[in-house]
Amino acid sequence: FLCILTYRGAGYSDHFVASMSATVDRIAAGAKVEVITGPDDICGGLTSGCRAASGHDCQRADTMALDRIALSEVGNLLGRGLDGPLTADEWATLRMAFAAGDVRGACDGCPWHGFCTDIAAADFAGVRAYPPSRGSNG
Repeated sequence: FLCILTYRGAGYSDHFVASMSATVDRIAAGAKVEVITGPDDICGGLTSGCRAASGHDCQRADTMALDRIALSEVGNLLGRGLDGPLTADEWATLRMAFAAGDVRGACDGCPWHGFCTDIAAADFAGVRAYPPSRGSNG
Protein backbone atom coordinates (compact mmCIF):
# COMPACT_ATOMS: atom_id res chain seq x y z
CA PHE A 1 0.00 0.00 0.00
CA LEU A 2 2.77 2.46 0.85
CA CYS A 3 4.32 1.86 -2.57
CA ILE A 4 1.30 3.56 -4.15
CA LEU A 5 2.48 6.88 -2.70
CA THR A 6 5.60 6.94 -4.85
CA TYR A 7 4.52 4.83 -7.80
CA ARG A 8 5.51 6.35 -11.14
CA GLY A 9 5.14 3.31 -13.40
CA ALA A 10 8.32 1.37 -12.71
CA GLY A 11 8.71 -2.07 -11.21
CA TYR A 12 10.29 -5.49 -11.23
CA SER A 13 8.67 -6.82 -14.41
CA ASP A 14 6.32 -5.76 -17.19
CA HIS A 15 3.57 -7.91 -15.66
CA PHE A 16 4.05 -6.28 -12.25
CA VAL A 17 3.99 -2.76 -13.76
CA ALA A 18 0.76 -3.52 -15.64
CA SER A 19 -0.87 -4.93 -12.49
CA MET A 20 0.33 -2.13 -10.23
CA SER A 21 -0.68 0.54 -12.77
CA ALA A 22 -4.19 -0.89 -13.05
CA THR A 23 -4.54 -1.03 -9.26
CA VAL A 24 -3.20 2.49 -8.73
CA ASP A 25 -5.54 3.83 -11.42
CA ARG A 26 -8.55 2.17 -9.72
CA ILE A 27 -7.54 3.64 -6.35
CA ALA A 28 -7.02 7.09 -7.84
CA ALA A 29 -10.53 6.81 -9.31
CA GLY A 30 -11.91 6.21 -5.79
CA ALA A 31 -12.06 2.42 -5.60
CA LYS A 32 -12.52 0.88 -2.18
CA VAL A 33 -9.20 -0.15 -0.64
CA GLU A 34 -8.77 -3.23 1.48
CA VAL A 35 -5.28 -3.54 2.92
CA ILE A 36 -4.36 -7.12 3.76
CA THR A 37 -1.33 -9.05 4.90
CA GLY A 38 0.09 -11.48 2.36
CA PRO A 39 -0.41 -11.58 -1.42
CA ASP A 40 -2.73 -8.88 -2.74
CA ASP A 41 -4.32 -7.97 -6.07
CA ILE A 42 -1.03 -6.53 -7.27
CA CYS A 43 1.34 -9.40 -6.50
CA GLY A 44 -0.94 -12.33 -5.74
CA GLY A 45 -1.38 -13.52 -9.31
CA LEU A 46 2.13 -12.78 -10.49
CA THR A 47 4.88 -15.33 -10.81
CA SER A 48 7.48 -12.58 -10.61
CA GLY A 49 5.81 -9.91 -8.52
CA CYS A 50 7.41 -7.24 -6.39
CA ARG A 51 8.47 -9.47 -3.51
CA ALA A 52 9.29 -12.51 -5.65
CA ALA A 53 11.68 -10.51 -7.81
CA SER A 54 13.41 -9.06 -4.77
CA GLY A 55 13.80 -12.43 -3.02
CA HIS A 56 10.78 -12.05 -0.77
CA ASP A 57 7.70 -14.22 -0.62
CA CYS A 58 4.43 -12.52 0.31
CA GLN A 59 3.43 -15.47 2.44
CA ARG A 60 6.61 -15.54 4.54
CA ALA A 61 6.11 -14.58 8.17
CA ASP A 62 8.63 -11.72 7.99
CA THR A 63 6.95 -10.25 4.91
CA MET A 64 3.52 -10.43 6.52
CA ALA A 65 5.00 -8.76 9.63
CA LEU A 66 6.04 -5.83 7.40
CA ASP A 67 2.47 -5.66 6.07
CA ARG A 68 1.18 -5.48 9.64
CA ILE A 69 3.65 -2.70 10.48
CA ALA A 70 2.48 -0.63 7.49
CA LEU A 71 -1.18 -1.21 8.31
CA SER A 72 -0.65 -0.26 11.95
CA GLU A 73 1.38 2.88 11.21
CA VAL A 74 -1.05 4.18 8.60
CA GLY A 75 -4.11 3.27 10.68
CA ASN A 76 -2.67 5.05 13.71
CA LEU A 77 -1.80 8.10 11.62
CA LEU A 78 -5.26 8.37 10.08
CA GLY A 79 -7.13 7.23 13.17
CA ARG A 80 -9.13 4.65 11.25
CA GLY A 81 -8.92 1.39 9.40
CA LEU A 82 -8.08 1.29 5.73
CA ASP A 83 -11.26 -0.34 4.54
CA GLY A 84 -12.40 2.41 2.21
CA PRO A 85 -11.16 5.10 -0.15
CA LEU A 86 -8.79 7.70 1.26
CA THR A 87 -9.89 11.31 1.05
CA ALA A 88 -7.67 13.90 -0.59
CA ASP A 89 -6.82 15.21 2.89
CA GLU A 90 -5.85 11.70 4.04
CA TRP A 91 -3.59 11.24 0.99
CA ALA A 92 -1.93 14.57 1.86
CA THR A 93 -1.50 13.55 5.50
CA LEU A 94 -0.08 10.20 4.47
CA ARG A 95 2.34 11.83 2.02
CA MET A 96 3.64 14.26 4.63
CA ALA A 97 4.11 11.45 7.15
CA PHE A 98 5.84 9.27 4.55
CA ALA A 99 8.21 12.10 3.60
CA ALA A 100 8.98 12.67 7.29
CA GLY A 101 9.69 8.96 7.78
CA ASP A 102 6.79 8.49 10.19
CA VAL A 103 5.09 5.64 8.29
CA ARG A 104 8.07 3.86 6.78
CA GLY A 105 8.76 1.08 9.27
CA ALA A 106 7.76 -1.49 6.66
CA CYS A 107 10.18 0.04 4.14
CA ASP A 108 13.32 -0.95 6.04
CA GLY A 109 15.50 -3.11 3.83
CA CYS A 110 13.45 -2.48 0.68
CA PRO A 111 15.62 -2.15 -2.44
CA TRP A 112 13.43 0.78 -3.57
CA HIS A 113 13.92 2.74 -0.31
CA GLY A 114 16.25 5.35 -1.84
CA PHE A 115 14.09 5.69 -4.95
CA CYS A 116 11.00 6.40 -2.84
CA THR A 117 12.92 8.75 -0.55
CA ASP A 118 14.02 10.78 -3.58
CA ILE A 119 10.42 10.98 -4.86
CA ALA A 120 9.18 12.14 -1.45
CA ALA A 121 11.97 14.74 -1.30
CA ALA A 122 10.87 16.00 -4.74
CA ASP A 123 7.33 16.62 -3.39
CA PHE A 124 6.02 13.41 -5.02
CA ALA A 125 6.34 14.86 -8.51
CA GLY A 126 5.32 12.45 -11.25
CA VAL A 127 3.42 9.96 -9.10
CA ARG A 128 0.37 8.31 -10.67
CA ALA A 129 -2.10 8.39 -7.77
CA TYR A 130 -3.20 11.81 -6.63
CA PRO A 131 -0.29 13.82 -7.98
CA PRO A 132 0.17 16.81 -5.70
CA SER A 133 -0.18 20.36 -6.86
CA ARG A 134 3.18 21.93 -7.58
CA GLY A 135 4.70 23.35 -4.40
CA SER A 136 2.44 21.46 -1.99
CA ASN A 137 2.74 18.33 0.09
CA GLY A 138 -0.71 17.08 -0.72
